[in-house]
Amino acid sequence: MRPYERLKAMLEGRRIDRPGAALWKHISLVDRDPVEFVNHTIRLQESNDWDFVKLGYNGFYFVEGWGAQLKWPKTEAEANNMYSSPPYLKYVIDDPCEWDSFKPISVKTGPLAREIEATKRIVDRFKGDVPVLPTIFSPLTSAQEMTGSYVRPHMMMAQLRYHPERVHKALGIITEVTLEFIEELIKAGVDGVFFATQFALADLISPAAHSEFGRAYDLAVLNALKGRTWFNMVHLHGTGELMFDEIKDYPIQAFNWEDRRTSLSLKKAREKTDKILIGGIEQVEDFLQPDRAVLKERMRDRIQDALEQTGDNKLIIAPGCTVPSHVPESSFGVLKEAVEEFGY
Repeated sequence: MRPYERLKAMLEGRRIDRPGAALWKHISLVDRDPVEFVNHTIRLQESNDWDFVKLGYNGFYFVEGWGAQLKWPKTEAEANNMYSSPPYLKYVIDDPCEWDSFKPISVKTGPLAREIEATKRIVDRFKGDVPVLPTIFSPLTSAQEMTGSYVRPHMMMAQLRYHPERVHKALGIITEVTLEFIEELIKAGVDGVFFATQFALADLISPAAHSEFGRAYDLAVLNALKGRTWFNMVHLHGTGELMFDEIKDYPIQAFNWEDRRTSLSLKKAREKTDKILIGGIEQVEDFLQPDRAVLKERMRDRIQDALEQTGDNKLIIAPGCTVPSHVPESSFGVLKEAVEEFGY
């Protein structure tokens, strides 16, 4: 079965030939060059034939559009050391009062236009054969990146507490631009989105605050996809106590999280939802095994365990998050080789 057919069958509860498989990484040295980014993404997919293409845009395209300045890597060593997260030289918001002058940006120019153009070219290559999913950040995640990024989340949390009106205004603007961006991506022909949130963590935010500042804006984005895309997934980022119950009813088709590094196993998640589960691989360590035979055996063990945990065919074997930049791409094909040994 080809990826499009396999995932459609998975969603419809029809028989499929084997578990799905996918893998993604940031391409730190070329992800701000639309030509090289497209070429590299296409090469990765054609070399591995994964069941969907997760577009690993530059992870800061959204805040870059609003004027954030970062120290971009210039060499492979720098990119590997940064783990795809270059340090900020200037945040968009240094003082919560600056939200008062926060304005929408155009999706027709700058980094957002760059990603739209790249998306069009990648969709043109894979449309109808391999689902293409661009990365979309939740509005609250984007707001956090503008104020202090994931390395100092206390900045955003303090603003939620002491400047809620300002944050709501900002989230409304971010949501507006996110929806305009998605509109252009839908016109380009994407099959869905990879919706990433860093705020589904009980040890970071309370359920009440998540409902007010997270869920409300998440749903504004995700509801706009209904009937217009067919394979949308939510990525719950982080290794703390995930708030899965608070988002399990999101109108999407699949969930992805670091099941190997959190208390939420595939088995526990399957007890809570019948949506497609995407995981099973520990992204930081699993691919660092230099011996290909040993690595393949590791993949077999991971796949077997994931299948036993879920007990069904609504499963895509994949990492819980982005595979580190320093993992050699020559190792990626082992995942596909291993998963093809497991039929239903």
